[in-house]
Amino acid sequence: MNKNIIFSHESDTDGLGCIVLGKLAFHFQDIDYVLVPNVDKLEQVFRKYIDSNAFNKYEKIYVTDLALYDPALTLVNNSSLKDKVLVFDHHKRAIDDKMNKYFFTTIVEEDKDGKNVGLSYFMNI
Repeated sequence: MNKNIIFSHESDTDGLGCIVLGKLAFHFQDIDYVLVPNVDKLEQVFRKYIDSNAFNKYEKIYVTDLALYDPALTLVNNSSLKDKVLVFDHHKRAIDDKMNKYFFTTIVEEDKDGKNVGLSYFMNI
């Protein structure tokens, strides 16, 4: 099981760039992706994956350019998914809403080099 999946934002280069960089990082194989328009839809789609056990076939589950919120965050944290899920976002709303409270969430609006984006993680693979 070396398959990975990326959930990302469909409407801008930050979200779409995550897919492109993810495919490059994983050599265009073993990566699926799901594009969603907003955080609310992410919650719905992510919850369907949890409820259907669809995540069982993935080694890693990346959420980029959008933050997971509750109840999905709590479900992940209270399950074995917490070892598979990595959330990367850069939106102030997610920081203000304290979505960075779990070890599997990384939400940084700005770093020492200025503005950050959800895809910066893949640049470090």
